[in-house]
Amino acid sequence: MALTASQEIDRPDAAILRTFRAFSHLDDAILKRVANQSEVQTLPARQQLLALDSTDDYQYFLIAGTLLLTAADGRTVKLEAGTPSARQPVAQLQPRRYNVVTQTRIHYIRVPAAVLRRLHKLLEGDADSDCITLEDESDADSALTNTVSYELYRAIQSDSLVLPSLPDIAQKVGIAVRHPSTDANKLAMVIQADPVISAKLIKTANSAMYASQGQSNTLSGAIVKLGLHTTQALVVTFAIRELYRTRSSLLSAHMTRLMQHSIRVAAIAHVLCKCCNVKVDPEEALLAGLVHNIGGVAILDYVRRFPQVLEDTRQLAGTMKALMGESSSLILKKWDFSDDFIDAALHASDWNHSHDGEPALVDIVLIAHMHSLIGSRELNGKPRMDELPAYHILRLDGLTPHASLRLLDDAKQEIQTTQTLLMNGG
Repeated sequence: MALTASQEIDRPDAAILRTFRAFSHLDDAILKRVANQSEVQTLPARQQLLALDSTDDYQYFLIAGTLLLTAADGRTVKLEAGTPSARQPVAQLQPRRYNVVTQTRIHYIRVPAAVLRRLHKLLEGDADSDCITLEDESDADSALTNTVSYELYRAIQSDSLVLPSLPDIAQKVGIAVRHPSTDANKLAMVIQADPVISAKLIKTANSAMYASQGQSNTLSGAIVKLGLHTTQALVVTFAIRELYRTRSSLLSAHMTRLMQHSIRVAAIAHVLCKCCNVKVDPEEALLAGLVHNIGGVAILDYVRRFPQVLEDTRQLAGTMKALMGESSSLILKKWDFSDDFIDAALHASDWNHSHDGEPALVDIVLIAHMHSLIGSRELNGKPRMDELPAYHILRLDGLTPHASLRLLDDAKQEIQTTQTLLMNGG
């Protein structure tokens, strides 16, 4: 049933809950349990619903009315009940990234966060449907996760988080590529200071992916074949690989997965740009995909002091999700990347992100990120491809999830080749 701003109810019914993505595939019995632990509340116009930087133990779902969300940088987003964006929780990351104020009288559902965590476990097959209760969630684990996330968030905001430095060779190459007079010979002079990376670039240029362009025996010849931006992406990949290496057995597997994910998103972004006639430079998309989650390195380094979080996949995933965008954008600012790359990293998991103007790196990284989740459990609860603003900004009409799988299957060899090049250096 639809609810207007003038109606009053105490508990949501199954029909209302199913309008939200988190509950859309649940049966009536589970929805009844959720409803019994949730409340429908009302707030007049021009009132604060959530404060910037605040934390609590609930998630909020808008069922009637309009909200205005204001970020710390002054950016605003209007959220109207019934729109695709409103199918997600309001300002769901904690600490809250937005100050949320009512523009009209609103109705909203307040659901305990513990219930949503249990639902997530249920979707993954790790919980019994009879156990959707507050008592199932470990209060100690929940409190620890919130404490770690909050401390890490404060460290980011106060500029006290220890950030990895961009290796010297990658920094010099980035500066050179941005200079309009740089050609293959000039870039080769910069890169040849690192013999290992120079050898890897020549090996890559002579790999099967570039075989049709002939053999390259010199570094400058390899750069001509690869192009300046691909060369930069490869140099950054080879150089920052060291950042993912750790002596910690707890961190090692997480670092490896993080690097593999970034490489897969980069490869898909590169292919999408070429296959879908997207007006985004494929080589820049490749680099943006590679660095979109570099903040994970800093997050993992920080939380290694909390072994219980590292050992709990759900707790760690929650912390990474909450802070990946901000930490990644902060690192790219430190590394002097352009605003397009910083914006792509900041919003790489913000499925409702939208902007005016032409397609940008952030759009292709968002779509590539969504593609990378197809076929995995992580896709559960995510919007449909055609519900993403980035999908429409890129004018990808017709690229449904089914068509996406077909496209990726057709380009499987190219994606695999690109991933191998980035992972192994040729």
